[in-house]
Amino acid sequence: MVLRLMFADARNPEFELALWDAALPVQTGSPGEALRLGRRWLSHMEALLKG
Repeated sequence: MVLRLMFADARNPEFELALWDAALPVQTGSPGEALRLGRRWLSHMEALLKG
């Protein structure tokens, strides 16, 4: 699961954050935790953009 923030061109995201990858042999966390982390990042970005 990757969080991508795209501004001008969807084919070239300006920011990517890998939150969870099922292909990794050892996981830290779960997909649910990755979603919560992604939402937290998005809320922080929204606050920065509004501020």
